[in-house]
Amino acid sequence: MAPVAGLVVMTELIAGDPGQVFRQQPSIMAVDADGICVSVGFVLWELDAVLVDSWNVPVAGLNGTTRILFMDCWANFTDLSISVNGTNYRLSFQLRLIEVQSRLFSVGLVHSSQEDSDPSSRLSLRSGIIAGAVLGGLLLFSIIVAVTWKMTGGHMGFPRGKRWLSVTTSMTLVFGAEWSSVI
Repeated sequence: MAPVAGLVVMTELIAGDPGQVFRQQPSIMAVDADGICVSVGFVLWELDAVLVDSWNVPVAGLNGTTRILFMDCWANFTDLSISVNGTNYRLSFQLRLIEVQSRLFSVGLVHSSQEDSDPSSRLSLRSGIIAGAVLGGLLLFSIIVAVTWKMTGGHMGFPRGKRWLSVTTSMTLVFGAEWSSVI
């Protein structure tokens, strides 16, 4: 049996409101130097969970069973909760001299961090940012074309008499409104 060389947070917690059990409880795996699951075996090793702030200072307010035994290479918490509001918390998991920490999270008024939110809301936010960037780019391009068109008298390098769409028509197609008063 290889010795335990480290701990890995396999399942990150998802916090809820103060006093409520975490929506997702953390799971920790004991690993050897190669990162392979190591059964703790017959030794009764206990893993402690400690609430810390962003400066790694222990903070009161973690409730539930904060000290659990390993089963093979796993330590699965089942009833952790936090009774205080706050931001930038972490859980520090300690096994003798080995320690690993969860990601940052928040509890209460600010609700859970973005990583904890519903994946579809992240996709929606990302899509909105992309759509805004595309529309902004189209607007900038249209303004450049309109100004260039106005300054060149509508020629813009095209042979005379072979203009494509008028600026007003192209702006109407892009934005759905009459823009001739702008240019």
